[in-house]
Amino acid sequence: MVNTTVEALKNLCAVIKGGSTKAADIPGDTIPDVINQIAIAKGGDDPGGELGTLTVTSAPGTAKGTTKITVSGNGSGQLYYKVSGSGIAINYHDDLSDWTAWDGTSDIAATDGENICIAEADSNNLAIAAGTATVNANTN
Repeated sequence: MVNTTVEALKNLCAVIKGGSTKAADIPGDTIPDVINQIAIAKGGDDPGGELGTLTVTSAPGTAKGTTKITVSGNGSGQLYYKVSGSGIAINYHDDLSDWTAWDGTSDIAATDGENICIAEADSNNLAIAAGTATVNANTN
């Protein structure tokens, strides 16, 4: 019976996450593990306390000095970004209030070769996932 319940909860979590998420994508082998994943999908805290991974890519933007960022692996949380000439450190539940909010589609002003970090926040504006890329900006 446990396997059936775990699979049913994974299906529920996949529906809550939406997109192309399938039940097989949901981690956890026990009922409490999968219930935690449902809580996370609904914007709750991850009791494991690990920063999720976003896949970030950069391509030249439409205007000079901009980059077109694409992100995968994110949920429904607000996205933020930070651009720097050096590495950008981020940890689970870091406060993102001093980062720049991003709509997920607009080009971002940046210099070719800089580092960019995209972070996803929970409802309390705390980091739950992040990824970095080297900026590939429009130089024309």
